[in-house]
Amino acid sequence: MMWVLANASGIVPLAGSEADAVLIGIIPGDDVALHRVDLVETAPKRRLAEARMRATDLSAQPLDDVHVALGPPLADGSAWLALIGKGRMAAHIYHFSAYGADVRSVVPAALLLPAPNELFASSATLGELVLVRSKTFGAATDPCLAEALDTLPADPPPFTSVFALPDSLPIDLRQGAFAPRVRWWQLLGFRVAAALLTLAIVALAAAPLVIAHLRSAAGVAAADRISVQLASKALGKPQASAEVAAASLAAARLAAEGTAIGPRLSFIAGSIEQTPAARLQSLRLMPGGSLLLVLGGPAEAINTASTRLTAGPFESTDAARVVRIAGRRTARATSDAALPVAIARALNVQADATIVRLTPAVPGRLSPETIAGAFAAAGLDTSAGNPMRIEAARATVLLPLLADLEAKGARLVSLSLTRNEDQTLSAEIGFSP
Repeated sequence: MMWVLANASGIVPLAGSEADAVLIGIIPGDDVALHRVDLVETAPKRRLAEARMRATDLSAQPLDDVHVALGPPLADGSAWLALIGKGRMAAHIYHFSAYGADVRSVVPAALLLPAPNELFASSATLGELVLVRSKTFGAATDPCLAEALDTLPADPPPFTSVFALPDSLPIDLRQGAFAPRVRWWQLLGFRVAAALLTLAIVALAAAPLVIAHLRSAAGVAAADRISVQLASKALGKPQASAEVAAASLAAARLAAEGTAIGPRLSFIAGSIEQTPAARLQSLRLMPGGSLLLVLGGPAEAINTASTRLTAGPFESTDAARVVRIAGRRTARATSDAALPVAIARALNVQADATIVRLTPAVPGRLSPETIAGAFAAAGLDTSAGNPMRIEAARATVLLPLLADLEAKGARLVSLSLTRNEDQTLSAEIGFSP
C-alpha cells in the first residue's frame, strides 16, 4: 500500500512506492469529529444502526447533512466513530483525484498517531494544526485550543516523524455513499461471464474469429445484464432492455436533480475552499446551462483550483483564469463496437442509479415567499422581485444556500455573481415562477 497525505498544495507521499496498487489517503482531519464509542450490537448492520443513533447525539448538525463512518470493532468491543459533513467528505475525494490519486481508503491523521498511554494523550503537529489522540476522542485543532488540554505532552513532534503504518485501518471514511465504486469488471455477473468466456477460449483456441465473436457477445451480455439490474432496482420496476434501462434512468436523474446547478455550486464552493489563496471573481449561468467562472488570486492558486475543478465529476474546460463547468461527465465508448458501447452504458447506468438513489424526491416548486425566507434565515438582505439582488454575501454562505434551495424544488433560470472589493459577492438570481 502507498500512503499519501493531503495538504493545501496537493498530496505528499509518506510510505510505500508508486508500484503499490492500493492507495491510502490521509487527511489532516480538522473537519472530522472522532469519538471512540462503546457498542452493544455485534452484527454489522445492527452495529452500524446503533452507531448512527449515537451519532445523532454527538453531531452538531442534522444527521442528513453528515457522513457517518464506523471503524472495525476493537478488542473491548468499542470502535472509532467519525462524523464529517457530506460536502467536506466529497471535497476530500475530489482533492485526491485532482492530483491523480484514486485512493481506496481515507483516514484522519489523528488516528495514525501512536496509542496514548495512561497519563498523556498522543499528539503531533501537522502544518499549523495540532493532532490529538486520546483514549476516547481524536482531533486536529488549533494550537491555542490544544493548550486547553492538560493531558498533552509539551512540544509535540511533527506528524511525519511519529507516523507509523498500522496493521489495520482504525477507520476508513470511504464507506456508505462514499465507498469506492465497484468497477464493472469486479461484479459477480461479469466475473462469471468472464470465467465462462475463458473456458470457451481454451476450447476454441484454433478458431480466432469465433473466439473474438464469443468474447464480445459474452461481455455485451454481462454489461447489459448489469445495466438492467441496476436500473430495475433504482427505479423499482423491471426494465425491458439495457437501452430502455439507460434511457429511463437518465430521465429519472434529470427529473430528480434538474440541470444539477446545485451540485455544481456545491462542488465549486468545496474546490475553491480547498485552495485558500484562490477566490471566485465572478460566476454566471450561461445559455445552455453551463456555469462560467472567473478565478482570482495568485497564479499558482488559480492553477491549483482550476485543476481541481476540471478534474471533478462535471464536464469542464479551462483557459487561464476562466473555467466553464457543464453537465455531469458520462462514460464514452472507445468505438462503435457492441462491447465498448455496452460497457459505457453500464458505467453511466451505475452513476445515474447512485444519483437517483441519493437524491430525495422534490415535493414541488418553492414559493417566492419560501425562497425569500431562506435568504433571510441565512442573514442575507435581498431586493424584492425576480430576479432578486443581493449586495453582499460570502461565497461560503451563498453557494451552499443556492444548492440547498434547488434540492428543495427551486429552479434557477439566471445567476450572476461578482466579487466586491471587500471579498464578498454581489448577486443577481432569477428563479422560475
